[in-house]
Amino acid sequence: MEEEAKRLNDRFNKLKSDHSDLSKKNDQILLETRQLEDRLREEKFLTQEAEEARNILMQKKIELESLLQESENKMEEQEEQYQILHGEKDKLLRNLQSLEEQLEEEGESNQKLASEKAAAENKVKTLEEQMTLNEDSIFKVGIESGRVRDIFTILQCYVLLLLLLFVCLFSIIVL
Repeated sequence: MEEEAKRLNDRFNKLKSDHSDLSKKNDQILLETRQLEDRLREEKFLTQEAEEARNILMQKKIELESLLQESENKMEEQEEQYQILHGEKDKLLRNLQSLEEQLEEEGESNQKLASEKAAAENKVKTLEEQMTLNEDSIFKVGIESGRVRDIFTILQCYVLLLLLLFVCLFSIIVL
């Protein structure tokens, strides 16, 4: 019996030692479990924050994509307007060049008309002088008055025609 009591005492001590070891392991496991739970809570919190940040970033991304699309649309519109304005500018430059060429031609034409005007004025002056001479010679010769009136009327018609020619030339120059 003594042996059995010793064996039971050894076994009791062993069980007591095992129990102490298991109790320590249990305490260690409980501590690790609490640490893991704390860590899990922290990670859940960080995950929520990360998810919120991701949602905010997604909203910002959508806003930026929308702004980018608007900017691209505006840029396309501005490019189209630029093309239209550039076309209009080219057209205006061609018109300006054409007008400058016409102005040069009209300048040459005006010079020609001015010389024609001067020639016509000289002709009118010469005809007036001739009319004056003719009137003087008609009156000096003593041709009857009816004939003188006819010649004078004819000469006046010539003068009027020349004046009309002068007015036409002048109006062409002005235009």
